Amino acid sequence: MAIGNNSDKLDDEGFTDIRTAEKVFNNVYSILCLLQCLTMLIIAAVFFHNCPGSIILGIYLIFQGLLATIIPILMCYVFRCGRRMKRVTYYTACVTVGLICTGWGIAGTYWVDVAECKSSNLYKAALGLAIATWLLNGLFLLFSVIYRKCYRTEWNVY
Repeated sequence: MAIGNNSDKLDDEGFTDIRTAEKVFNNVYSILCLLQCLTMLIIAAVFFHNCPGSIILGIYLIFQGLLATIIPILMCYVFRCGRRMKRVTYYTACVTVGLICTGWGIAGTYWVDVAECKSSNLYKAALGLAIATWLLNGLFLLFSVIYRKCYRTEWNVY
């Protein structure tokens, strides 16, 4: 078994350090986001014409899936690939994508609420994915705030 750098080793008590916990959280969150994005794209492609009165539901799922894919790619680029990025560039990208995804998510939630085809598969999938999107966003925000308040560490941004 290969041992990584010092930040991946166990301490004397057998516990992992905070950098390892951060990596695990980033990996799990990125995988969940990518799975959700792929699910949105596949469902939108399969059931796009399932709700003719509310075609905007399919469009919402496609664009939300494409937009939300940027976040885990950006996280992997900085945290897993070890790429260096200026702090202002990283935060600008995160805030811009976050605001666009949030605005599109609010619009999509409204479109799901006023959809005319409540018994269609597209509506049921869009409703479930809208709930999952808000839960993942809330979870990420909560853990990010807690982490940044408790552990003021440097990221791979300068």
